[in-house]
Amino acid sequence: NTHSGLHAVNPDGSSKWYLNDIGNGTMSSSIGSDGTIYTASDDRLTALLSDGTPLWHFAYPDRLCSYRAMAIGPDGTIYLPTIKQNLSDPAAHFYAVNPDGSMKWVFSRPVPGDHGFCNSPVVDSLNNVIICADDGACYALNPEGELLWTYEVHPDFDIREQPILAEDGVVYIRSINFTIRLEGLNLDRQLFVPLTVRD
Repeated sequence: NTHSGLHAVNPDGSSKWYLNDIGNGTMSSSIGSDGTIYTASDDRLTALLSDGTPLWHFAYPDRLCSYRAMAIGPDGTIYLPTIKQNLSDPAAHFYAVNPDGSMKWVFSRPVPGDHGFCNSPVVDSLNNVIICADDGACYALNPEGELLWTYEVHPDFDIREQPILAEDGVVYIRSINFTIRLEGLNLDRQLFVPLTVRD
């Protein structure tokens, strides 16, 4: 089935290459600063050369929720949010993967049902990362995966949009219900001050 998989298209619109052995289900792709292509499916993350040659696979027991889930940090770390595949596991997992395909760390949170991390994370210039989950909270993690802070929006709210980190340090978090503006965010000092809630 040539409708599923990863297609590379030349500037003139002709096919450059096609690869279908990259897993099933929802897919998310991105390109690193060195030209490496990363594509994630419901069971694995694959790294490819620009000619489509696979470099490595990173397998995980979860699945993706969003086509725009993946993010790449300034140091090349690949961040992959997932939702639960095994409902007997109370936790959902957010993976950080090294550029060589080894796992850097995993951050886990208990969430109800088949929920999890259903949006794309945002990474700052120091490789700190902010990710929101379906438990109604957002989490800031340092490059080692250690929790810096938690901001609880509401336990009944699904947060399905990527947080926005502005140059002035303001973080915008959008849920289905409203947008929250956080000002004075400083990941190094683990400080944030919520200012306004906008309808």
